[in-house]
Amino acid sequence: MSKKVNLVQVDPVKIKPFLGMKPGQWLTYLYILIILIVVFLVCFLPGIVKGQKRVTFTSPAGIAAVYIDGQYAGGTPFTTWVKSGEHTVEFKVYGNTIETSTLKVGHPVFLTWLFPRKMSFAGTQTVSEQLSKTIKTQFLSDVEQQSAVTAYDDRHHYPPLYQTFAGFGLDAGAPFMKLAFSYISSAEMLADAKAASQTMGLDYDFSIQDAIFTGTSDGSASSAFAKSQVPEASTITLSSDSLKASSFTIDGQLVSTGSFSMGKVQTELTYQNSVSALVSTKITEPFSIASSEITEYQFALFLKDNPEWSKDNLEALMAEGKADQYYLSGISTSLVFPSNKSVRNISYKAAQAFCVWLSEQTGRNVFIPTEKQWSAAFSALQSPSYQKSLVQITKSGTIDSMLGGVWEFTSTGFVPLSRAISVIDPSQAAADAEVQNQYTIDSDIVIKGGSYIDQQDAAAVGVMSTSDCSETAGFRVAWN
Repeated sequence: MSKKVNLVQVDPVKIKPFLGMKPGQWLTYLYILIILIVVFLVCFLPGIVKGQKRVTFTSPAGIAAVYIDGQYAGGTPFTTWVKSGEHTVEFKVYGNTIETSTLKVGHPVFLTWLFPRKMSFAGTQTVSEQLSKTIKTQFLSDVEQQSAVTAYDDRHHYPPLYQTFAGFGLDAGAPFMKLAFSYISSAEMLADAKAASQTMGLDYDFSIQDAIFTGTSDGSASSAFAKSQVPEASTITLSSDSLKASSFTIDGQLVSTGSFSMGKVQTELTYQNSVSALVSTKITEPFSIASSEITEYQFALFLKDNPEWSKDNLEALMAEGKADQYYLSGISTSLVFPSNKSVRNISYKAAQAFCVWLSEQTGRNVFIPTEKQWSAAFSALQSPSYQKSLVQITKSGTIDSMLGGVWEFTSTGFVPLSRAISVIDPSQAAADAEVQNQYTIDSDIVIKGGSYIDQQDAAAVGVMSTSDCSETAGFRVAWN
């Protein structure tokens, strides 16, 4: 039998009244207040503190950069959070503002974190014809610059230039896109171009690019490339001509019309071979070309009349992208002690300025020859010699130092695959040139002939930027 335990007697606990209210009453109010505070903190305070909406931006211009109150927000179409209030929105395409609008965003407060409020904001302006040309020009310039990169890795990624351009929905036309596809120089660019071609609904044959960069071609492109390179005997002839300025005379040769082969027969379709592949072409208008390269003395005469191109103005020339830090390095610009060495360490843009000056001096249209014109003149030489120094050694009745001396500028922009495509489709080169004439891009230019320290044949294709200066690069002029 268990022992009885006597419990200690205690007084019962009693909740005291508060503000004249009985415990049951004020506790009820307290619970209600706590619930209201929780509801406020959870459902309303986030929206009050951070009022915003998710806004979707679109534009009929396709891919447009959107700036909200001067800050970049994204490229259309995209969705982002925008704070409540009134905002200034700019739609830009390639840095050009096509539209400025005001965006008013309300201030929702209830459960904004759980049910975010959404709205749409659409631009109204399309791309104008003038802006369309600006976009195309910038696109070609971007593609041209990117074509200098032939390999990518995990640290260096390829930007999808072609697909970005396709996003604008512009009516670019087949000739324009064919030129753009001729700049392909890597497998990454090729994949991007193919995707863009599908987006734009283009039926373009990438067999040459496939053969060069992916190895997935069925071999027909390589076979056609090899079979189409048939050397043609030159029908170009030369006759004496000269160009007279106020203080000097340039001896030259008049180059006739006719047909000839430019380049070298390549048996394999590779990227390197495609650059200098052999094509048959024609000269349809005669022109004259200088018998020798422009000398230091002749360029010094130009500098006398055009001091803005002197070395004293180098910083300004570099700032304007007209030359680099090597401009006129080691060049004699003396008029007292004339130098007949080939001028070098000048930029292509400086050579263009020289041609403008010489045109004014002679009353003739003086220019830098194209690669085709340079090659046509070379094709007419019976026994071209190799110039082993910078000193001009002239022979009457011929064109000297087309091999050796200095690499010579041409006015032809470098398009990596244009020559290879032209082997199979002879009309492609002319089409590319026509499109290039419509858009002013600062393309790298083709240089020809090698130098006194870099022996090359006439088929060799070198490449230089228009602002670069080199100890082994100069130019000769042509006129008509």
